[in-house]
Amino acid sequence: MKKFFLLFSLLITGLVISGCLNQGTANNDATGTGGDQAGNLDNVPPPPDPETDGDFPLTDNPPPPPDPEADGDANLDTAPPPPPDPEDVAGDNDPVSTIKTFDMVAKQWDFVPSTITVNKGDTVKMIINSIDVKHGIAIPEFGVNSDLNPGEITTIEFVADKSGSFRFFCSVFCGSGHGSMEGTLIVN
Repeated sequence: MKKFFLLFSLLITGLVISGCLNQGTANNDATGTGGDQAGNLDNVPPPPDPETDGDFPLTDNPPPPPDPEADGDANLDTAPPPPPDPEDVAGDNDPVSTIKTFDMVAKQWDFVPSTITVNKGDTVKMIINSIDVKHGIAIPEFGVNSDLNPGEITTIEFVADKSGSFRFFCSVFCGSGHGSMEGTLIVN
């Protein structure tokens, strides 16, 4: 029985190897080696070029998956948006609101810059770095009162909705010159 099993195993192995070699000659490189049954590598075609062969991607990035909700005809039946309401359209004399950003330094006993000028309606963004001790900044007319910790960046934003000249000052005692640590916000 052992001889039969051994003979059967050899027969199966031989068929598998024979099939692989025949398959290799049928398409010249299905075994991965190319060449003929004798292993001759003459006249073996070069591997395909991934830049030009249509079976290979041209980039490492796959295309985005299709949108399951997208319908090719979905946009054909939609109406254009309605015109804007004339009352909602800004007139020529309306001020344009912008964001004004100021990089500032708080140090004993100064704010740098000490004068800031914006237009009424602007969003004021103050990015303040306290470089020595703990300070504060207060602009009561705009509801601003923040601590400025040493070595930290503090960002303060508010809308300059009032015109005029407004004092800002250090709101945390920072030493003998604390009372003179102030600046001016000018809103045109």
